[in-house]
Amino acid sequence: MDTAFAQRELGISAWAAQRAFADLEAAGIVREFSGMKRNRCWRSDEVLAELDAFAARAGKRSFPE
Repeated sequence: MDTAFAQRELGISAWAAQRAFADLEAAGIVREFSGMKRNRCWRSDEVLAELDAFAARAGKRSFPE
């Protein structure tokens, strides 16, 4: 996620999005992974691991036609 996504989806200001990511990062919930000073991106390794586990359990599904 990036601040633009948070702004758009949550209807918050750029400052509020940046502050929220800083607080989440300080709490160890997300981590910044882009390595940039501008246009930074954050991720939650725990959430991504759960999504990967769900995808593995779900397997490839086919739907009847």
